[in-house]
Amino acid sequence: MLNMMNIIAAAPAASVPANLTSSPAAAANGSLLVHYTLALLAVGAVLYAFRSISRAADASPLQMILGLLRASRTVLFASVWIVGILGTMRMLAMSGLPINAIAKALFDGVACGIAVIATFFIIRQFAAPPWWRLNAWNPATDTLGERGSLREAAMWILGDARLGLLSMRLRDRIIVCVGMPAIATNLAWMLGFERMLQLAFGLLLVLYVALAVALMTANRIPRVLMSRLVDLRHVARRIASGDLGARASTHELGDYEELGDLVSDLNTMARALQLRDSENRTLHERLTYMLHTEQELATRDALTGLRNRRYFVDSLRAELDRSGRTGATCAVAIIDLDNFKQVNDRFGHQEGDAVLQRTAHALVAALRPYDLACRLGGEEFGVIFPQTRPEEAQVVLDRIMHSLGNAGPQQMAQTFSGGIASFPEHARDDETLYRLADEAAYDAKLKGKARNVLYDPVQTKQMDSPERQADKRRADMVATAKALVATVDAKESMSRNHSETVGRYAKQLALALGNDGEFAEQMYLCGILHDVGKIGLSETIMNKPGRLTAAEFEQVK
Repeated sequence: MLNMMNIIAAAPAASVPANLTSSPAAAANGSLLVHYTLALLAVGAVLYAFRSISRAADASPLQMILGLLRASRTVLFASVWIVGILGTMRMLAMSGLPINAIAKALFDGVACGIAVIATFFIIRQFAAPPWWRLNAWNPATDTLGERGSLREAAMWILGDARLGLLSMRLRDRIIVCVGMPAIATNLAWMLGFERMLQLAFGLLLVLYVALAVALMTANRIPRVLMSRLVDLRHVARRIASGDLGARASTHELGDYEELGDLVSDLNTMARALQLRDSENRTLHERLTYMLHTEQELATRDALTGLRNRRYFVDSLRAELDRSGRTGATCAVAIIDLDNFKQVNDRFGHQEGDAVLQRTAHALVAALRPYDLACRLGGEEFGVIFPQTRPEEAQVVLDRIMHSLGNAGPQQMAQTFSGGIASFPEHARDDETLYRLADEAAYDAKLKGKARNVLYDPVQTKQMDSPERQADKRRADMVATAKALVATVDAKESMSRNHSETVGRYAKQLALALGNDGEFAEQMYLCGILHDVGKIGLSETIMNKPGRLTAAEFEQVK
């Protein structure tokens, strides 16, 4: 510094023209320089504004206004920077100093610039609050010598440029801090204080170079970060919309470790969600299959393969609703096998089951594809004839009667008594229609069996005899018992049809011991109802493979 001052003091006074700041030519040159610079800035502002508008073509008016304001701010800062650079270059060109004096001034300016930047860095790293320490510098491992390039050194000086977010905020402030001293220097030169400001030339040049590197770094990093953040946002939206196969790209992450961690975490989350979704889908398919299986078991008769009474009632209600909307007719038939109790008593329960199975096969073979045959319980079957008049249903039942010629025990003939009622001729609701068809079947038995009878209101009084009422109560009791047993068996998957098997064995033992058929039927009911108390237990307890806890055992008791 003393050497430079000695050189300046020893320089002749004429080294700087006395009329440098006051000559018309100098003023004209300065004015032309300022006008030229302002013209360039005006053109740049217009182009930048059009660029911002084109980028925000689909933006709202408020967003376009904000874009123009940001463009104006950038143009203003660029103006300060350019005017400062041009002013400094103009002062150097018009200084009239010898080359060695300018070189010394630049050298001292560079030294001052390095000292200022180093002081700024030390204050920032050791005296500044934690939120301002941009790169979390570690003195033991992170030194300037480890940075391999000028760009990395500038990134280190300006902060953690991998993040880049705070660099964008510092950029405008650096421009103002550097540009305003340059403008002040130019004004001081024009006022005649040139000798006092020669030391500032080198410092300004160093700051301009550092600023250029910082701007290039700060401009590039936000663009990379913003593009990757936009990609992450799109991936997050795809995942939120259900596309769990979406993944964020790991290409060109470079040294941005924090961004790489964010991408890795997002992809890990997406893979976990996809795995969980796959597991949920598999579980849903299993539950759907199990539910379908349970519904199938709950609505199908295990012995004959036909649908059971529950399915018959639901289907009859649905068919009557459809027939009511379309104005169609619907016939219902109740079939009760003749002398079936004697078959069980004489030939055994196993032969009785075979008769029921052969009867079911004959029903399915004789009915139309859209007719429905169900086993209602015991030796009773029900048939729904959609869009069929009662006379047509009677013809079908007669055909079924003939097909049972060898369906009886030991291939003997098997007959049944059938009753038919029609919607809407005889009744308009499912319960009444079913009751009338059942009454008609009982009328067929009273008339000698082996026949099919259409419902006749005149026969109602005869059908309500005490004997018929007793038979109905017994049938209802058996149907209720079997419904309870079906509920228990549906819960206990490990012992399916256990109650039915116990009931059959109890009936066979009663017959083998010489008891009559009525007593054997009572033993059958006792057998199927022996576990009916399980209906109040949960499926978890009933299907638990291990020992029960004390609380579970208390619930069983």
